[in-house]
Amino acid sequence: MTNTIYQYGSGDNIAGDKVMGDKIGTQFNNNLQAANIGSFANEVKDNAQQTASNFTQTSGANIAELLQIIDTMRQSAAQFPPEIREDFTIDINDIEVEIQKPETERSFPKLRKRLIALFAAATLTFSSIAGMTDFANNVMEIGSKLGIELIKP
Repeated sequence: MTNTIYQYGSGDNIAGDKVMGDKIGTQFNNNLQAANIGSFANEVKDNAQQTASNFTQTSGANIAELLQIIDTMRQSAAQFPPEIREDFTIDINDIEVEIQKPETERSFPKLRKRLIALFAAATLTFSSIAGMTDFANNVMEIGSKLGIELIKP
């Protein structure tokens, strides 16, 4: 048995299957209207390549708003028992330092780790302490605004 394929005619069949309508090399259209990156192109035709550049992406995080939430968290933590207050304060301070950096310089793994630690402590370990629910909600709000998903246990 041989694998030879004979093609006759105008080139619109390959091994008996029609390719892209009537002819090989038919125009390719990628309609990108309402694309996620700010409609950077309406259409890309043929074998062209589209590159997105010079755009700004915002995460919905207003620095002043985040710092206000952190201040509220710090006030809540000041009322916690001394044996846990210091750990909470260290994590809050680390989050504040990262948030104050330009978005391109932030360590999202560090932010994620600190937020998860605070959230876990607030919801699992110390949930019986007064004010811990509000504290956990504030941690979730910061995570949400930074695009860091925190799942309630």
